[in-house]
Amino acid sequence: MYSLLIVLLVFTSIFVILESFAEEENIVDFNQTTDPIKIGDRHVAISAKYMPTQTTILSSEENTLQVKLFDTDTGENIPESTMRMEIWREENLVFKNLFYLEEGKIHINFIPHSKCEEETELWRCVQVVTLSPHTVDGGGPVWHSEYLPYVGPVFDVPGTYKLILYGESLLSQCDTCSDDDEEPKFELFLTIEEREEPSSILPPKKQIKNGILSDSIICKEELKLVFKNSDKTPACVKMDTGVELAKRSWITTEFLNVQFFTDKDEYDVGEPITITMKNLGPGKLWSRGPTTGFWITDENGGVVAEWLGDFMGGGVEFIPGQEVTYTWDQHSVNIDKQHKSEKYTIKAELYHFVIPHNITKTITIANNTN
Repeated sequence: MYSLLIVLLVFTSIFVILESFAEEENIVDFNQTTDPIKIGDRHVAISAKYMPTQTTILSSEENTLQVKLFDTDTGENIPESTMRMEIWREENLVFKNLFYLEEGKIHINFIPHSKCEEETELWRCVQVVTLSPHTVDGGGPVWHSEYLPYVGPVFDVPGTYKLILYGESLLSQCDTCSDDDEEPKFELFLTIEEREEPSSILPPKKQIKNGILSDSIICKEELKLVFKNSDKTPACVKMDTGVELAKRSWITTEFLNVQFFTDKDEYDVGEPITITMKNLGPGKLWSRGPTTGFWITDENGGVVAEWLGDFMGGGVEFIPGQEVTYTWDQHSVNIDKQHKSEKYTIKAELYHFVIPHNITKTITIANNTN
């Protein structure tokens, strides 16, 4: 039996009324409470309640995790507390963040989404959905971070999840506690039952209509996010289609943003140089080979060092938020020789389908012995 749900979504500062269908007998509702921990004169416990729905991603109410911190002797919430939260599925950390429980409670919204690169730590795949700026009728925008939904592999598959909360701030609120007291640690186990129908994802136009920014669009697992060259509108296409569109210059690469980072631009002779390449944009890129790496050239363009990266299989995807790091000792790869003082260029070439995207950064090795 399906029923029509009219759901009011509060995303950052907007109110959007959306329609969705939910299968009532598949809705799981449970409430778990930890054993109390004695902190000073109080006995403190945490209660957690997870309320999943038969979700259509970005079109209905997100799955909500409610957490309450309270004194078991009085039943009153403990306000103004900071909690560090971790969520584990078996041996995999799928979520971690720091939350401020102003009134001793918080509602955290999740949109389960299983897409994550095989070699990427699952918690790194969780992102906060960015929404277009809106103003509530009759007043200015209302901001509250707990309304932002997290999208990623959290509660996305059936099984038991372990919720761990650390309450270091509880010790600072305790007059009789000392610095030697162990940080309070609360553990809960939440079980997600299997659902008959998988979640689906709305087309890009409908996601935008619901307030999602273009660069935060989510595509189905087999599709890739691209942007039309003429008007920068997003689309989700298959890999083969993306290649053909790229050949015809239909796809823009203006949104690509991969950068090199070093702690400074000038180094002494022999000083280790740590180089990080990070994908800061919303789009995926691909390497030609089985690794994602970069190389370093001297002022004449000769390659003095290269780092191929970790082997990850053919056509490695460099996903948004991903980074790779290498420390160069200023020596050649094949010859253990210190390079002279001059300017060097760090280079990498990645591809958005068949469109090359070149990344460079210049550093200097200076002779500062005088």
